[in-house]
Parts: sequence; structure tokens; C-alpha cells
Amino acid sequence: MAGGNYGWSIVEGHECFFGDDCVTDGLIPPRAVYDHNDGTAAIGGFAYRGQAIPELVGSYVFGDYAAGKIWAVNTGDASPPALLLDADEVITSFGELTDGELIVVSYRGVLFRLEGALAAPGGG
Repeated sequence: MAGGNYGWSIVEGHECFFGDDCVTDGLIPPRAVYDHNDGTAAIGGFAYRGQAIPELVGSYVFGDYAAGKIWAVNTGDASPPALLLDADEVITSFGELTDGELIVVSYRGVLFRLEGALAAPGGG
């Protein structure tokens, strides 16, 4: 929901940011979360609209700055994020090309294009 209150800085994922004594009434819960063992700084991406990876069409692709991992969330169901790859890079941003393909921007200033067969989110 555009413009909704998703809870930052009251909650992080489903957890109260400053302990259990917080009010979450009226907050919109996250669609998906991942554990701090998998990363610590989510970097927003894009819904995939390209053709190179048909199993990802409509999935939201995002990464983690600290872990260098890239995930996809199937927007059509409640499945957890699917790990697409461990990029071994410090991910700073994503970009969408005019053809709907996605690029990943690394801290080193290198651009990577997502392509090829990757695991589809939601087990599909």
C-alpha cells in the first residue's frame, strides 16, 4: 500500500525495534522477512518484468548490503523469500533496464545484470 505506515522505526520485520513494549496498531506488516543470520541491511529492488528469467516475472527482487545475497519474493502467494544467489558483493542498489531486466549495483561501482536460470520463489 503506497504511503502506508510499515512501522519503521517501531518495528524491524515482525519484531519491535526497541523491545517488546511498542504499539503496532495501524502498522502494515511486512510481506516477507529474513533472519539476521542471512543479512542485516535490506536493499530494495524491483518487481521483475524481463524475459531472461521467466520464472521470476512478477516477483520482487531485492538484496542485502552486508551479506551480498539476492532474493526474490513471489508477490502472488505467502511463500518466504527465495535465495537467488550469493553475489559475494556489497550490494548498494538495483536498477531496471528499459526491457525490464534488472541490474545490481555493487559498492565497487560494478554493475551486474541478472540473467540465467535461477530458483523460482514459492517453489514454482
